[in-house]
Amino acid sequence: MKALVFISIVMLFTSACEIYPRNTLKDCRQQCDDGKKSIACYEFCDCIHNLGHTLDSCLAVYDESPRDTVRTE
Repeated sequence: MKALVFISIVMLFTSACEIYPRNTLKDCRQQCDDGKKSIACYEFCDCIHNLGHTLDSCLAVYDESPRDTVRTE
């Protein structure tokens, strides 16, 4: 029973985030292609992997960023 509660909490926590830093810059950027905030997503990945800022500060910038207005295929 305790394991089921733990798994449920973990699943709830992990599904609450819209974006994840992933392990590498390449892996992080792969999640940007299908999103509605792809520009902000690339900036988020750069913030984490290249600039070395904290997850909270990078997420705050991502959350405040507007959605993409024009998508090029």
